Amino acid sequence: MGGMDTEDLHRLIANLIRRGTVMAVDLTATPPCVRVSSGAMESDWMPWVENRAGETTTWSAPTIGEQGIIFSPGGEPEQGVFLRGIYSSTIRPPSTSADEHVRQFPDGARISYDHTSGHLQATGIKTCNVEASERITLKAPDILLDGRATVTDLLSYQAGMSGTNGKGNSTAITGDITHHTGKLSSNGVVLHTHTHGGVQGGGDNTQGPN
Repeated sequence: MGGMDTEDLHRLIANLIRRGTVMAVDLTATPPCVRVSSGAMESDWMPWVENRAGETTTWSAPTIGEQGIIFSPGGEPEQGVFLRGIYSSTIRPPSTSADEHVRQFPDGARISYDHTSGHLQATGIKTCNVEASERITLKAPDILLDGRATVTDLLSYQAGMSGTNGKGNSTAITGDITHHTGKLSSNGVVLHTHTHGGVQGGGDNTQGPN
């Protein structure tokens, strides 16, 4: 460090690691960048540290007012990167439980997992889309669908089906119904073996369906 005076040396050391607050975000830059204020210093544009940025990538853009740490190699902030994610008096943690893992969003949506109770919960969302090219499996002793369900392709089942006219709804089916093997009954009457006696039809009682 020939020729460097003590003041310059102290400045470089002080700039190595600084705590700062996001003051601007540019999501269109390559890579996306932030500007950070730290005391009287306002940084130039610098990238932030994301969780993953390799074959697996993640994305969660910083927001103005978010606090973190500026790491400046050689003490030069223009070469720095920003590690975000320090809570402040303005931005409070979404939980204080040692058992919860939480992600909370600006619109009120919240995803949490409690590893003590084993409970995963997603609330406050408006829509959800899960798409798979081969198969989606839901496996549990009890699955509750609370709301209207629409099936746009073939519905099949392997372990029987039962239901009641909950919420005052009746059951209505439009289109052909084809029944193979087994018994089809209504109010205890097996339809394909039921006959109607005492009905005149050409001198013979009406017989059951063939």
